[in-house]
Amino acid sequence: MSAPDWWNEKIRTRVTEVLGDSSDVAPYLAMLFDLDLSGDDLDLVRFVEPPVLRRRVFDAVATYLAALAAQRPLAVVLEDLHWADATSVELLEELMDLTESSMLLLLAVFRPRREDASRRAP
Repeated sequence: MSAPDWWNEKIRTRVTEVLGDSSDVAPYLAMLFDLDLSGDDLDLVRFVEPPVLRRRVFDAVATYLAALAAQRPLAVVLEDLHWADATSVELLEELMDLTESSMLLLLAVFRPRREDASRRAP
């Protein structure tokens, strides 16, 4: 089994353990990690328009994290956000809404720029 296939199977297995069914979540999580898809997973995403695909990836991440947080408190650490692209920041902003309804802690670590107010001493 090749490394991408191994990772796809690990994702599918874990998502199934948490959610009971992985068909609507696992392929989109695999896409988030830029894994190659095949078979039914590839058919599921092949012709989806980019804005819809983005929405489905965001929903898959939120669904999975909410399910994990429903089992027990969950902390997610995101490092080096000063390097994050706009889409990653948008995903983080959406995940922040989950903290109001789930036992989820998001810890975002970044280096502020010199001109940011957070760098100035009080």
